[in-house]
Order: sequence, then C-alpha cells, then structure tokens
Amino acid sequence: ARIANKFVGIDITFDTFLTAVQNPASVFYQRDLSDFYDPDPIDLQMVRDGWELAKKAIADREADIFILDELNIVLATKMLPTEEVVEFLGQHKDEVEIILTGRGAPMEIMNIADLVTDMKEVKHYFSKSVSSRNGIDH
Repeated sequence: ARIANKFVGIDITFDTFLTAVQNPASVFYQRDLSDFYDPDPIDLQMVRDGWELAKKAIADREADIFILDELNIVLATKMLPTEEVVEFLGQHKDEVEIILTGRGAPMEIMNIADLVTDMKEVKHYFSKSVSSRNGIDH
C-alpha cells in the first residue's frame, strides 16, 4: 500500500521510522509546543497548513493509507475545529485508510471511527524526569 504520513502540527516520533522504512510521501510540521491550550499564532498556522495539505492529499487519493500524527491532541485542545475534521473524514473514510494518533480523541472522532485503540501507560521514563530524546521521542 502507498503510505502518506501527513503530520498536523505537533512534535512527532513515528514519522522518522516510516520515512526510513517505507519511504512514504511525508509532510513534516515539527515544532515543540510549550502550551497546547495557549498556542502561539505560528503553531495555529502550522496546524491549519498541515490540515489543508492533509485534506488535499486525502481528497486526491495520493496514497492508500494516511497517518495524521497527533491530530487527536490538536482536536482535544481546540487548535482545529472537531466538527470540520469529522465532516471531512466522514466524507473520505470509505475511500482510504486514515489513521489518527494522539491522546484525547474527541468523542465525535471515536463515533465515526471504525477502530479505536486506547493505550494505557504502564511505565514511562518521563516519570523519572528523563526528558525527551532526539530520534526516539521526536
């Protein structure tokens, strides 16, 4: 399957692996956010730009599988309107595989999804004050 990893606005982890292994058509908008609930205007613009690119790629069927990495946290923090995303995804979900990642998926997203996985942290090195690591966490 052709994979397009369309990243919408938040720090990434899985993209580098996919690019190296699968060589997908990727769009990266990478920037660390200090406050999801009070984002800088540049962050909001990056989210909007990434979403517009992802919509175009999905509508044009540039790939069979799309990964919208960390889109759930973008929606949970209202950086994009959930209703807009739900409406668009609802129109295209039967044409291609669309995978959303990230914490806090809004109920509206879960309601239109065919599969929802809730991962539970059992142990994480962040609790030992280990900061994020290049190549692993972003």
